[in-house]
Amino acid sequence: MHGTARRHYSGCASSYTDIHASTVRVWDIVCKVMELESWVSGVTKTRPVGRITGGVGAQRKIEFDDGSVVSEIITGWKDQSYFSYIMLDGLPLCAYHATIALKPRPGGITRVVWHSYFVAKATTQPGFAQVRGAMNRLYKTSLARLKRIVEDT
Repeated sequence: MHGTARRHYSGCASSYTDIHASTVRVWDIVCKVMELESWVSGVTKTRPVGRITGGVGAQRKIEFDDGSVVSEIITGWKDQSYFSYIMLDGLPLCAYHATIALKPRPGGITRVVWHSYFVAKATTQPGFAQVRGAMNRLYKTSLARLKRIVEDT
């Protein structure tokens, strides 16, 4: 029965967009890791856990419009360049590490890349494909929203 065995599957999700704005301008929105609802699709609320609200060590709880709640911690940070984070709980994953990176391009363009690596809890191949597809859609729609916000202001 190919594809129905339950096991841990690992994979990546990734998306990028080119925004006609400076890296400084894009970073001004992306670096506000406690305000994801301003540009990440489906997020209704982001709240800090603890006193650190930005940079390495900042923890957050993210509430989505489907009722799910995800806990994350920022693990890497370089101003106007990138931040990385890991998921602590809330998704059907054993491990999740992601980076949102800004890369200056010619002509005043900033490329924003959102990439993650994750391991799904015991599931089937079709179940894992659904998880990966959902991640890719989240990244793509969120980056499109970020692009509209930045370019329209």
